[in-house]
Amino acid sequence: MTDTMVARVAAAIWALQRDTDCNDYSKLTAATKALADKMARAAITAMREPTEAMRQAGVHEHALTSDPGDIDQVSAPWAAMIDSALNPSPTPRE
Repeated sequence: MTDTMVARVAAAIWALQRDTDCNDYSKLTAATKALADKMARAAITAMREPTEAMRQAGVHEHALTSDPGDIDQVSAPWAAMIDSALNPSPTPRE
């Protein structure tokens, strides 16, 4: 498992480009990592500002987590927002 979001996205991009299930980031050469990291940073940067649908998904998910000490209060809404970005017509969980 990679330890940063950039590395996760870079590994996923590399695996997709190579049409393989192997996304072992640690096995990439330095030059390949640099290129994959550049593409990953561009993809993550593009996701920085949520769309209106992402905001709505985050608001809905946040309303479902009422325990202020629960880390999911942050991670679940963000995941819902990303899911909304990847799926144009998400169905909010109940």
